[in-house]
Amino acid sequence: MSATCIILVNWNGGGDTIECLESLLRLDDHDFRVVVVDNGSTDGSQDRIAAWAADAPPPCPQTPPWDRLPRERSRTASFARIDGRGPLPPPSADVTLIEAGSNLGFAAANNLGMRFAGSDPGARFFWILNNDTVVAPDSLAAQLRRMNDDPAIGMLGARLMFYGDPDVVQGLAGGFHVGRARGYHLGLGLRANSLPPEADVEAAMAYVLGASMFVRRELVEATGGMSESYFLYFEEIDWARRMPAPYRLAVAQDAVVWHKEGGTIGSATQSRPSNTSLYYINAGLLRFYWKHDRARLPIAVGRVLREAAGHGAKGDGAAVKAVMRAAGDVVFGVRRRGRYGSPEFDAAEWR
Repeated sequence: MSATCIILVNWNGGGDTIECLESLLRLDDHDFRVVVVDNGSTDGSQDRIAAWAADAPPPCPQTPPWDRLPRERSRTASFARIDGRGPLPPPSADVTLIEAGSNLGFAAANNLGMRFAGSDPGARFFWILNNDTVVAPDSLAAQLRRMNDDPAIGMLGARLMFYGDPDVVQGLAGGFHVGRARGYHLGLGLRANSLPPEADVEAAMAYVLGASMFVRRELVEATGGMSESYFLYFEEIDWARRMPAPYRLAVAQDAVVWHKEGGTIGSATQSRPSNTSLYYINAGLLRFYWKHDRARLPIAVGRVLREAAGHGAKGDGAAVKAVMRAAGDVVFGVRRRGRYGSPEFDAAEWR
């Protein structure tokens, strides 16, 4: 039995996942299990992760943020590898690799991980963590303190810092301007020594940033987990919108997570997103408004059209095509999955 289950989704990112796992094995609090859900990787990630589990620990990177972490693991870990396409056994290992067999998307893969972990009656919390992160040793303990001190907290965020610039904030929480159909990261660009009060962040937050979401088991049971109608993006804010009373959102700023930001699909706050990111974020935006704020759907449509026009003004025809393809697919009920332009992506579903 473990109080916390940490869930990572891997898709062709075995190196990032192994680095994240190494940081987790340096956590101060040892009462946790890790579940890695592999979303049908084609780069050999599954074997690479299994080999990591069987071999001696690799040398730690010599660059930040690893200069803030212990050089040695604080615990050992047993390992299991299972097929996620059939009935799942109860969790028993410290680290379990579930092979989903195909690319389920972010929400469905995390839900699979939570279903598996939830068969342990002792699991009280799920820490949904991006695989391209490195965590501070006291980050789990800090989040547990917040959750245990306030039973009304249903979902908790951490202090996300840039992996490449580890003293600069990537985000404390997600904000959303409904009238502009635009999300943003609260605290983006702040230094670690100039953080606002947590109460101010919580008053402004609309959702917990998806790179690190610490969730109470009862909330998962009450909501059914993430909505699988989104393949990528908007799962976090959709989940926050569906959160029932008396639960609320919160942030633990003393829980530090360094995030590489968009390593798998090419999303970024500081550069032109990939076509994959452009497609799914615009499709998700329109679906989110249709589901939660239909009266303001024209605002979202205008936002998507402005996005396309902006890329067009820069002569970026590929970006325009990705944005408009997202809009057309939402209108005609087309659902896609996988990387933009891949055979999996082009094999669309009509529903």
